[in-house]
Amino acid sequence: MPKRVLVLGATRGIGLAAVRRCLRQGYAVTAFARGAASISVRHDSLEKCPGDARKRQDVEAALRGCDAVIQALGVPLDCRMLLGPITLFSESTAVLVPAMREAGVKRLIAVTGFGAGDSRVHVLRGVDLEVPLGGMTFLVGPSACGQNTSVRVNA
Repeated sequence: MPKRVLVLGATRGIGLAAVRRCLRQGYAVTAFARGAASISVRHDSLEKCPGDARKRQDVEAALRGCDAVIQALGVPLDCRMLLGPITLFSESTAVLVPAMREAGVKRLIAVTGFGAGDSRVHVLRGVDLEVPLGGMTFLVGPSACGQNTSVRVNA
């Protein structure tokens, strides 16, 4: 019996690519999304599971029989990005991790394209930063979307 991977956010983008890749590599896949029925992929090892990643009962049901999770949730590029915080990632992770612990699932890959492509936002400009040799420096703070901001430093 092949290992089963739960993919959260499986309808498009990174999530859909993960579904396809896992199936090609011989894994059974539970594709979880609000609109799971619209997933265009057809495969004997694919189970489409509709649900909301912020609802514990939906996530618990999807986790049954899974060995690993790929969290690839995305948010639509619309005015909500400008008008308020995006809390999908933090809310869903707060549901997912305890549910995984209870189900005994120990492998999680969390990936998002938020902050890349069309959603890319420049949060720092004209900053002069010196990083000591062999040291670590972190720039962390709240971004406009309510998540931590990761800054790529080009040396």
